Amino acid sequence: MNALDFLEQLKDVDNVIKSLEEEYEKLMTKATNINVKYRDVVAHSGSCSSPQEQQGPEMAEYSKQIQEMQKELNTAKTKAMKNIKKMDSFKHKSVLIKYYVQNKTLAKAAEEMNISDRWASELKKQAVKMFEKNFK
Repeated sequence: MNALDFLEQLKDVDNVIKSLEEEYEKLMTKATNINVKYRDVVAHSGSCSSPQEQQGPEMAEYSKQIQEMQKELNTAKTKAMKNIKKMDSFKHKSVLIKYYVQNKTLAKAAEEMNISDRWASELKKQAVKMFEKNFK
């Protein structure tokens, strides 16, 4: 896998995790008849069984998938950060971190860096080339 594929995979896995968390939240909402967030603790009244038990293996599978993918993503982000830290330019590091590690849009990264979208795009291209030199 080349450096660009590795970086793009970070964004892809992050987005898949978000999608799974949304599905998990929908199942929890259905099970409890209230809106909940994945990481919230839910007090369930009126039944001896938990919402997870009511939804059965489907919720357990989502939870397991999310946990496994989060572990994979954390490992990959740690590897990315080690390589990004080796780069000299602060701006190049920043654009890679914001876009790939923090999974922000390029427009949001540009806004936070107080630069134009066009310049952010150019910086990202340059930064990926620099990242490739350190990628192992």
